[in-house]
Parts: sequence; C-alpha cells; structure tokens
Amino acid sequence: MCSASFRTNILWQRKRLMKTDHKTHKTDHKKLVLGHAVLYLKRKKSRTAVLTAIFFLLLVLVLSGITLTAAVQDSLTELRRQFFACVTVECTFDEENVVTPELAGSVVQVVEPEKWTGINTFYLSMKELFLCPGKFTAEGTEAARTARMVACTESALAREFTDGKLELAKGRAIESGDTEKAVISEYLAEANGLKIGDTITGTVTDEIVMRARAGVGNTYRFEIVGIFTVAPEADNASPQRAEPEILSNYIYVDEASGMQVAEEVWQTERQYTNGLILQLEDPALLDASLENVISIPGYHWDSYFINTNSADYDRSAAPLTQMNRILSAMLIAVLLLGLIILVIVLTMWNQERTGEIGILLSLGFSKRQIVGRLMAENLLVYLCSLILCVPFVYGGVRILAEVLELPGAGLRAGSVITAGAGGMIFCVIVTVLSCVRIMRVNPREILTMIN
Repeated sequence: MCSASFRTNILWQRKRLMKTDHKTHKTDHKKLVLGHAVLYLKRKKSRTAVLTAIFFLLLVLVLSGITLTAAVQDSLTELRRQFFACVTVECTFDEENVVTPELAGSVVQVVEPEKWTGINTFYLSMKELFLCPGKFTAEGTEAARTARMVACTESALAREFTDGKLELAKGRAIESGDTEKAVISEYLAEANGLKIGDTITGTVTDEIVMRARAGVGNTYRFEIVGIFTVAPEADNASPQRAEPEILSNYIYVDEASGMQVAEEVWQTERQYTNGLILQLEDPALLDASLENVISIPGYHWDSYFINTNSADYDRSAAPLTQMNRILSAMLIAVLLLGLIILVIVLTMWNQERTGEIGILLSLGFSKRQIVGRLMAENLLVYLCSLILCVPFVYGGVRILAEVLELPGAGLRAGSVITAGAGGMIFCVIVTVLSCVRIMRVNPREILTMIN
C-alpha cells in the first residue's frame, strides 16, 4: 500500500503538468521523471546498492572481456602481418612437367600474391674469389672455387632469407627486372675486398657439379647490389662440408641470368628448376589459394609438389585463437546470465510496486510513461556503475594482460564507449522484459488488487 504522501506528491505533479503548454509539459515531465527516479533510489538504498553491485560486476566482466578480446585480435593481426605466408609450387622428377614462366603467370593470376619469386639454382666457378673453405679446399680440387648461384625474381623471398638464416645487411635485394645483379655474403666481401658496385665474374667449367652440357668457358658478370650476413646459429661452415653447400658461398643473382644459364649451359627450356614461392598478405587465404592453384586447367598437378605453410601459422596462432574463443564464450555467458538475473530481480521488485503503479494509472499515466520511469531509475544506477567500474577495469586489465602475455593490452576509449552504449541498450531490454508481466495486467485489475 502506498503512503498518502506519495499520492499527494503525484497529484501535485499531475496538476502542475496540466497548467503548462505542450513544450513546457514535455520538458517538465522529463525533469519530474528524473527527479522521481532520484528520490526513489535514495529512499530504497538497499535495492539501489544491490542493483549497483549487479551492474558493476557485469560491467567489469564485459568491459574486461571486450578489452582482452581486442588485445587478442591485435595480436592475431600482428601475427598475420609478421608471418611469412607462402604457397610453393615445385616440379617432381618428371621432366615433362616443369615450372615454366607460363605456368607461373597462371598461378600468380589466380593466387594474387603480395610478392612472388621463381628460383633457379646453378653453379659457377669463381676463379677470382676466395670462397669460405670447406671439403674441396683440403683436397685441392676445382670444386673448391665453385659457388652456388641462386637466381631469383625477388631474393627477399628465398627460403634462406624468410627462414632467418640470412639477413640483408647492406644495399638492396634482387628485384624483378634486374639483370646481371648479385647479392653476396659479408664473408666473401671482406675476404675479397668487395663492396657494393663492384663486379664479380663466374665461369662455366667442366666440373661435374655444374652438369654443363654446353658453354664450357662462358663467363657471366654480375654487379654487386647487396651484401648479406649469416645468422650465427645458421652458419654451417665446416671442413667436412662442400663449398657450394656453405651459406657464405651462396650468391643470389637475378632471374634473367638464371634463365640465360639454363638455356646456354643446360640447354633446357626457360623454367624455374627450383619452383615458385608466392607470398600472401593474409595466412587465412592459404588454403583457398591452394585450391585455386590445383583448379587451373591444362596442367597435371599430380606431377607437382604444391604446399603451403598454413600448418605453421595454425600452430603459431592456436593459443591466441583458443583464447579468443574462450573470451567470446565468456562474454556470451555473462550477458545471458546477467539478463536472467536482472529480469528476475527487477520483476520481483516491480510486483512489490503494484500499488504505486496502480496510483499512477489512476492519475492518467500511460503504461509507456510508467515503464519510462522504471527505465530512468535503472539507467541512473547503470551509469553510476559504469563510472565506478572504469578505473577498476583500467588497473585490472593491465595485470591480466601480463599474466596472459598480451603486450599492448589496455583499456581504450572505444571499448568504454562500446560497452557503455551496449550496456544502455541491455538495460532498456532488461527493464522492458521485467515489466512485461505486470504491464499485461488490465489497469482495472491492478486497482482491484490495491483495494
């Protein structure tokens, strides 16, 4: 049963509203609704405290979840950016099915890679250079002067560079369109007094490693455009290792030179003997790219090795992906549980306010206006809870980020705005759902219940 003072207060408010014009009526009504909400929350301190605690807990969990999810997404994005996602196409021992420039063009067209390179490996005798000594140096054979020549469209995509074994230290890498250009090791540069801009010469000999079918005595000149270093852990120099297998004796040259040697020395058609490497911007596209390659008509794809490193990416991304799933599931569970708890609690409280609602109905207030009053009360509590939880989450997220090893995680203004706006919508939905039961009752029945 409502008190007489409450009835008198409502009557006074109603009379005051009737004396104003339409515009003033709307403004005063909003003020009165807000004032009534504040008075009610002050009077019902225990209920206000309970509702504040529920909203606070929900906001802490949701805001923390949104912030950590954003940090996980940022980490996944950074992983995609740093990860070398590639599709490789290599020929088997079937000499009829080779990786030709025409095949490369078809593959590039369907895959649309960020960058790509074809690779040819051949050998030349570097009679003017001192190579890193190995097995053949001790034997005193011609092979001690033989270097491995790796012809690339883009040397930055060669496996030794993408695997981190080699790193460009000076100058630039081999690029598409280069002719008679070379990138050599720091060891060769220091041992032979070479620098960027100098020229080196390789010669075709009848040494068995070269497998030369013709062109013995041909020389090929290359201008040095870059110098690379060998990672200490990858340095494979050894007296037991053949000189052409030592990384410091690798010389990267342009694609055109590789094709020229293939035609003049091996007497084969223009091809990429060591296949293609296609770099993709997004690792998520690897599987689709593989399917696109094998769907190209006119080629016997069973005679090629076509691979991706999607398994490596999945392995690297697995912890972050799993964490993202857990956080998403937690957010859904928190929202559903919060919805159920709030609807139950507010429905019970609304039933206890049947008398108050009946008086408002008897004074001519519509059900919509009554729901608006209840909504104003809940939104006020929600906004107070939001203000209280922001500094709490700000400190808590930093601690959680360190535990979960999520660098750069922190509370952002965007997350607060998202959680705040979403929470207000959530609050409106909860209020409406909690009012359904009592608002479905006929006003006359409510008044009868009061009497």
